[in-house]
Amino acid sequence: MINLLTPATKLQLRQEIRHRRLVVAGFIILALLIVALILGSLILWQLHRETNALATTSSEPDAAALARQATKQELQAASADLQAIKSLPPRAALTALWRATLASQPASVALAGWRWQAGAGTESATLEIAGQAATRAGLLQFIETLKRDERFANVESPVSNLIRSKDIDFTLKLTLARAKN
Repeated sequence: MINLLTPATKLQLRQEIRHRRLVVAGFIILALLIVALILGSLILWQLHRETNALATTSSEPDAAALARQATKQELQAASADLQAIKSLPPRAALTALWRATLASQPASVALAGWRWQAGAGTESATLEIAGQAATRAGLLQFIETLKRDERFANVESPVSNLIRSKDIDFTLKLTLARAKN
């Protein structure tokens, strides 16, 4: 190839090419800056959304708050149990009550357990007795004996106690009579 350009024209042509390269490089840099700004904005917007999502979920109860709530409920239940124990009559009175029920039981009745429930306010205390009776007649005799005892205001026997005629698993609810002043 033969170069027919004069040195002044060559210089001018080189300057024009350099100028065009600088303009193209400027546009490329500008495009890269716009892309970087868009990506940066997207990343910041995503971080903002995640932060808001965490803020809304943190307002919901977390595991620690649920554990604290469960512990609080357990403490309230234990406190209620302690209040019930506090309202129990003296040990001698409970022992006398237990002995009275044991003395009332016929030979065909075996007591398996009992549960004391203190009365709240105007309610009377109750004693729930569970056991086994060999016969229905023995169970009915036991119930009648307890009904005649002045310590008990009421003796409740569910109908289910009387369904079977032999080998009866029973429960009785004895309401204590109020102390006479």
